[in-house]
Amino acid sequence: MKVIIQGSFLLAAILVASGCNQGQTSGYTPEVVKLVTKADVSPGKERSLFPMVRGNQWVYDVDITIVQASGRQNRKEELTFRCTNVYTRGKKTYATLEAVMNGQVNERQQWVFEDGVGLFQESVGDPAKPFIPPQPALRFPIKKDNVFRWEGTGFVPEGRVTKSKSESKILGPEEIDTGVGRMEAITVQNISRWENGVAAQTTWWAPGVGIARYRQEVKVLQKTKEGLQEAVAISVMRLKSQSLRGTE
Repeated sequence: MKVIIQGSFLLAAILVASGCNQGQTSGYTPEVVKLVTKADVSPGKERSLFPMVRGNQWVYDVDITIVQASGRQNRKEELTFRCTNVYTRGKKTYATLEAVMNGQVNERQQWVFEDGVGLFQESVGDPAKPFIPPQPALRFPIKKDNVFRWEGTGFVPEGRVTKSKSESKILGPEEIDTGVGRMEAITVQNISRWENGVAAQTTWWAPGVGIARYRQEVKVLQKTKEGLQEAVAISVMRLKSQSLRGTE
């Protein structure tokens, strides 16, 4: 059954309510809604998606779930990325990032930004395990439904270096929540495959911020006494705080 309230009745109710409260205050102050800045990544502004400045730092809350033959594990971590070195050669800007967890550097990453072309990951680990050729995280121009692919050799989430291939798609801007407030970010989905595994990743890139959120789901086949069994690892990163000295 559908209930219909006539417009005249509704208006009368509002007027009566207003008359009854004349000269009184409700004690309620509406919260001001903050406008979310639009993600402007028009040509020439793409650098804002990854502020490559020495000293910049990002802190993330990380939720990790691992499901395998031996059982299920859940844990929470805090992960800090810090930019330790930046230099430019021609149209390319190179940046080194350290990933710190529990007070220790557990990973180093080398990234390169090429004007008008894209953002690529060159290597991971210490000593460096290179991606050959460099693996694209973003291809320019940033445009909804743009698809870009990669095939080569590099480090895979399973924890080794091997041949793999990937396909990424730009889904366009989405409004997301983070520990530093709501913002609009460019969403990129990626599927990577190698001989016995697959990883699905979604990265939210926010102008002037960098990676605001990230989700990865990895599935691999593991050898057990019962034969090959699938193991699944899911990690979710949410920006908790940031300390940025600049955006370019």
